[in-house]
Amino acid sequence: MFSLAVASETKDQAQQVLDAHWQKDLSPEEREISSQTIDVDEETWTCPACLTPFERGPTHCPACGLYLGL
Repeated sequence: MFSLAVASETKDQAQQVLDAHWQKDLSPEEREISSQTIDVDEETWTCPACLTPFERGPTHCPACGLYLGL
């Protein structure tokens, strides 16, 4: 984890540069997965790491163990 200080008027540009940097080595499938989110209001969630669907509720994916941060 790191912190980066930028002027408020350049924060969007800085975010785009950082996103492009870490995504450059990802495959198209990995890029797609990295952009997924979990809608906490849905009954069924899909793990953004392994794409396993599961019923709403747990804080970790039951298949791969990814912490969902909920």
